[in-house]
Amino acid sequence: DETKIVELPVSDEKTLTLVSSSGRTVDVETGIALRRVAKVRGWDEVAAQPAIALDDPMMYAPGYADLSANGLYHGADDLSASARLGYDDEALCLEFIVKDEAQLNENLPPRVFAADCVQFAIDALNDGRVNLLKGHRGFADDDYSIVAGLASGERVAWCYSAAAINRDRLADRRLADPEIVRDETAKTTRYRLRLPFADLAPLKPVKGRVFGFSFLVWDFDPPEKGGCSRRS
Repeated sequence: DETKIVELPVSDEKTLTLVSSSGRTVDVETGIALRRVAKVRGWDEVAAQPAIALDDPMMYAPGYADLSANGLYHGADDLSASARLGYDDEALCLEFIVKDEAQLNENLPPRVFAADCVQFAIDALNDGRVNLLKGHRGFADDDYSIVAGLASGERVAWCYSAAAINRDRLADRRLADPEIVRDETAKTTRYRLRLPFADLAPLKPVKGRVFGFSFLVWDFDPPEKGGCSRRS
């Protein structure tokens, strides 16, 4: 078997049709959702951006069927989230709104990841799929993995994996103080992070630039609800 890498222009198409030199056609699922990141002036403009919604029960792990059957998931009020992005000349701005009946994270930094938190990854050069085709899995030299949470009541953003250019300075380090606010009446937690591009190199605020972004929400329920830790 032989693996061939085909580079194509960025497109909103979910399925691409490739035609070989012999005329054989192959439909390929891209698995990519392109979203424009707008230049903003402050958090009000970030909040006005279209949301990336995380509200599909099929995205839950462990599986939705198991969670529901065991009384550990009761709908969007139990766990759902949205993300919004923007940028200015100096930083990438991220806002996450998490709907959750209980906000629970009693860990001390750096173990922010072990209970309620938001984790996100940035592929600065958008080469994750190419690396996978080459047999390279996991974080590459241009990738970041960052977790934000209220850990024992302390607002924390922690960089667990950094691009090679920033690894000595940032990997396994605390980032700039995030804004994390819990609203017990609405049962929501709002996370806002303004990450300087210097801390996300080689990502740059260049028009037309494409980078990879994904996020997940960790949910740790209190013992009376089964003490389930899950992610979506």
